[in-house]
Amino acid sequence: MSDFILIDGDEVIFDPTFGVANVKVKPGKIEGTGKTSLNNKAVCVEGDEAKVAVPGCGYTAPPYTVEGPGTG
Repeated sequence: MSDFILIDGDEVIFDPTFGVANVKVKPGKIEGTGKTSLNNKAVCVEGDEAKVAVPGCGYTAPPYTVEGPGTG
Protein backbone atom coordinates (compact mmCIF):
# COMPACT_ATOMS: atom_id res chain seq x y z
CA MET A 1 0.00 0.00 0.00
CA SER A 2 1.25 3.50 -0.84
CA ASP A 3 2.11 6.09 1.78
CA PHE A 4 0.81 8.99 -0.34
CA ILE A 5 -2.25 9.82 -2.40
CA LEU A 6 -1.66 11.94 -5.49
CA ILE A 7 -4.47 14.07 -6.83
CA ASP A 8 -5.06 16.04 -10.02
CA GLY A 9 -2.71 19.02 -10.22
CA ASP A 10 -0.08 17.73 -7.78
CA GLU A 11 3.48 18.72 -8.59
CA VAL A 12 5.87 15.98 -9.67
CA ILE A 13 9.65 16.22 -9.69
CA PHE A 14 11.85 13.97 -11.80
CA ASP A 15 15.18 12.42 -10.82
CA PRO A 16 17.96 14.44 -12.51
CA THR A 17 19.98 11.30 -13.29
CA PHE A 18 18.83 9.36 -16.33
CA GLY A 19 21.41 6.71 -17.20
CA VAL A 20 24.62 8.60 -17.97
CA ALA A 21 22.73 11.82 -18.75
CA ASN A 22 22.40 14.66 -16.27
CA VAL A 23 19.06 16.44 -16.71
CA LYS A 24 18.09 19.94 -15.55
CA VAL A 25 14.66 18.90 -14.35
CA LYS A 26 11.65 21.16 -14.03
CA PRO A 27 8.58 20.31 -11.98
CA GLY A 28 5.45 19.19 -13.78
CA LYS A 29 1.82 18.59 -12.92
CA ILE A 30 0.08 15.23 -12.91
CA GLU A 31 -3.46 14.77 -14.17
CA GLY A 32 -5.62 12.47 -12.10
CA THR A 33 -8.00 10.18 -13.97
CA GLY A 34 -9.45 8.16 -11.10
CA LYS A 35 -13.20 7.97 -10.51
CA THR A 36 -12.72 8.85 -6.84
CA SER A 37 -12.02 12.40 -5.72
CA LEU A 38 -10.35 14.07 -2.78
CA ASN A 39 -10.88 17.78 -2.11
CA ASN A 40 -12.97 17.89 -5.32
CA LYS A 41 -9.99 16.72 -7.42
CA ALA A 42 -9.68 13.34 -9.15
CA VAL A 43 -7.23 10.95 -7.51
CA CYS A 44 -4.36 9.60 -9.59
CA VAL A 45 -4.37 5.96 -10.58
CA GLU A 46 -1.69 3.67 -11.91
CA GLY A 47 -0.68 4.85 -15.38
CA ASP A 48 -1.31 8.56 -14.81
CA GLU A 49 2.41 9.02 -14.09
CA ALA A 50 3.29 7.82 -17.59
CA LYS A 51 1.39 10.74 -19.13
CA VAL A 52 3.36 13.50 -17.36
CA ALA A 53 5.59 15.42 -19.78
CA VAL A 54 7.70 18.49 -19.03
CA PRO A 55 9.21 20.03 -22.17
CA GLY A 56 12.31 22.20 -22.13
CA CYS A 57 14.50 20.18 -19.76
CA GLY A 58 18.11 20.59 -20.80
CA TYR A 59 20.53 17.68 -20.49
CA THR A 60 24.15 16.69 -21.06
CA ALA A 61 25.59 13.22 -21.56
CA PRO A 62 29.25 12.22 -21.84
CA PRO A 63 31.29 12.74 -23.90
CA TYR A 64 29.27 15.80 -24.98
CA THR A 65 29.34 19.03 -22.98
CA VAL A 66 26.89 21.13 -25.00
CA GLU A 67 23.44 21.01 -23.44
CA GLY A 68 20.60 19.57 -25.54
CA PRO A 69 16.84 20.00 -25.15
CA GLY A 70 14.69 17.20 -23.83
CA THR A 71 11.34 16.33 -22.26
CA GLY A 72 11.11 15.06 -18.72
